[in-house]
Amino acid sequence: MLLRVITVPLTLLIASSLQAHSGLTVTDVTPGHLCDLIGNNRQTTSLTVKGGQLNSRDFEFIASEMSQLSTIDLSATDIVGNGLPECAFLGMANLSTVILPETISSIGCGAFSGSGITSVAIPVEMDSIADYAFRNCYKLESIALPGKLRYLGRGAFANCQAMQQVYFAANDRLNTIREETFEGCSSIATIDMNQLSACSSIGDWALAHCPATCLMRVGTDALDSIGYGAMAFQSSLDRIDARGLRHVPQASEYAWAGTDNREEIMLLVDDDMTEAFAAAPVWKDFNIVSDSQLSLNIPQTKASTLSNIIATVQGNTVTIKTLSGEPLGRIDVYSLAGMHLASAFTKSSETELTLATDGKSAIIITSTQGVAKIIF
Repeated sequence: MLLRVITVPLTLLIASSLQAHSGLTVTDVTPGHLCDLIGNNRQTTSLTVKGGQLNSRDFEFIASEMSQLSTIDLSATDIVGNGLPECAFLGMANLSTVILPETISSIGCGAFSGSGITSVAIPVEMDSIADYAFRNCYKLESIALPGKLRYLGRGAFANCQAMQQVYFAANDRLNTIREETFEGCSSIATIDMNQLSACSSIGDWALAHCPATCLMRVGTDALDSIGYGAMAFQSSLDRIDARGLRHVPQASEYAWAGTDNREEIMLLVDDDMTEAFAAAPVWKDFNIVSDSQLSLNIPQTKASTLSNIIATVQGNTVTIKTLSGEPLGRIDVYSLAGMHLASAFTKSSETELTLATDGKSAIIITSTQGVAKIIF
């Protein structure tokens, strides 16, 4: 029996392997024909599209046939209809970075759901983020929502368990935080809605099951109602900042269901609103503190120690740690004028925060382990 031996040049094998795993750039895409330009390069890990247009058929191809993608750059192309189609990157677990065209104004239902993205820049012209758009993005760490956003869908960021920060730009268009929007975002320490001047309602379960949340700001005077279970099971909550509210929003009896020891949670209100909140159902259960009652008198030093924490500053970086090695827990940073500058929640005994300062300011740092005042 004769065996036929076929030899393949080593250089050809290496080239083939590199092509399968290196970046790929395609240009001048005709809508619906991205697959023709990709050809046999479906295992590439990085894709850049320049020129032309993509449509829903192209995104169906990406999601179903290019599962190894970790990075996709669409900044130099257009999308038909100026909107990212529904399920565009659904379930793409290896996808960590997406650069979107600045021209798009909407993100479709489930567009990123279940993907592995760690960050994404939302274009400033974004008008609408549909239901469940980022649901189950377990690695997404932060999101910045632009000021022109008008619609934020149900469950849009539900179960984004690594999410630590949500930034709202000044916005007078977004009128509600819908049901389940941030439910299950278990790493968010601070929820600040003070920039949402038109937000009149917080839907059922919108911010529920966020066990790391220790500070909430709800001082937008448009707020009228808080739904069933909207802030349920926020086990670390110790402060609600309602300064700026000139009326008492109606809150469901179960808005804070599962959040125990409400009498120990500080509800900070304007001086002339103390009696109104104290008489209101649900709100009266909290420890109501007026703005003028909140005061700190700490000696001024370059490295200030009080109780169990020490804080030092180098440039704009503040290092905070406990003397005993115990976890810092919830941290808040304030200016001397009382403006809240930053929040964090950590199980470590030491952390760093970077602040924007003019080099001639002072800050007050509060932690579950103590208080410190730092002079810049």
